[in-house]
Amino acid sequence: MTTLRILIFAHDNQGLSSTSRAIEIATAISRFVKKCSILLLTDVPIIGKLKLPERLDYVHLPTIARRRHEGTLGPNLNIEVKDVLKIRRKIAQSTFKTFKPDLFLIDCHPIELPEEMERTLSYVSKEFPRTKVVWGLPDTIGDDDTIRALWNGEGGFGWLARICDEIWVYGSRHIFDFQTAYGLGAAIADKLFYTGYLGLSQRSLLGKPDVKKVDSDRIPLVLVAAGSGSRGHSLIDHHVSFIERQGREVPFKSIIMIGPSMSSASKNNLQVRISELRNVALHRFSKRFHTFVHDADLVVWTGGYNLLCAIMAHEKKALLIPEDGVCHDHISRAAMLQHVGFCESLALDDLTPQLLGRRVLAILHEKKGPSTAFLATNGLDKIIDRIKRFSRDRGSHALPDG
Repeated sequence: MTTLRILIFAHDNQGLSSTSRAIEIATAISRFVKKCSILLLTDVPIIGKLKLPERLDYVHLPTIARRRHEGTLGPNLNIEVKDVLKIRRKIAQSTFKTFKPDLFLIDCHPIELPEEMERTLSYVSKEFPRTKVVWGLPDTIGDDDTIRALWNGEGGFGWLARICDEIWVYGSRHIFDFQTAYGLGAAIADKLFYTGYLGLSQRSLLGKPDVKKVDSDRIPLVLVAAGSGSRGHSLIDHHVSFIERQGREVPFKSIIMIGPSMSSASKNNLQVRISELRNVALHRFSKRFHTFVHDADLVVWTGGYNLLCAIMAHEKKALLIPEDGVCHDHISRAAMLQHVGFCESLALDDLTPQLLGRRVLAILHEKKGPSTAFLATNGLDKIIDRIKRFSRDRGSHALPDG
């Protein structure tokens, strides 16, 4: 059997969400599909610092930050945006010409698709018609009305139907149905494949936590995770303020996990405040986040998909404080999860240190944890099985049925 070549494109405006998910999927594939080579195309500046599995390497694109539909230069190149986009497009097309992937997996919100990637997809469709193109999306990509307008409006996402062989949804249809919620036509709906959430694999993909418990006693541990750190400072500030205002020992310990996009000034301010408190630790996001979730009695987070999967996998109590965004995907996720009874949600605009503290203490004292029996968390296993079947049958133009 010849080696299966897989190219993954991950684009992150802020933080590491898509790139982290791409690496997790690539790790699963690499471990259980032995005859494969995986190349990651990413614009995350710190990609070289992340641990990659065997048979995975990366090509780094020049960084370009974006706000909504407008592009602004990243921190590394002092040239025109159009020239940065041209460099990125040339690198992407050159990668295709040389690597010649059998499968191209894209992890990117459709509304945030970089301009040069749209042109690259048209190039791939024309020059590499036998390359299977798969778009990977989390369980929800935003508010129903907003996405409907974008998907079905002028210049919408109709090209997904033309270019993609499949659209993988890393969620469960009975929890959130893309076709119903977003009013998708048959051409796109027929391409949807629900993998389930990307929780711990039945094949022990992620293994057991790689460090010991944070503490040997049974003082409850609260993990506060603020996503990429670019917009999550308010949640952390409320949590720290509650602890500061108690004036006595708080009956729980805290790990505050910040993302790579938090500014140095905000981080330094937090470090000074936390240095005055007992039983509070500050950590940057790392591969150990599964360990932190495993050790926690309660996770307070802003609604990111990757952390949700870890919460589901370890069956932890959770409190969701969604942060706003262009498509309100975190708010949509909060409403969805609260509706099915998985966790409680609070609005960030209504949050105060006192309200947050009261809810944290109340949830910690609840004896019953979240119900996860109805959740499909075997997404990594289903992806592995699908890749294996595709590897055996990649002489066919269509991906195999799942």
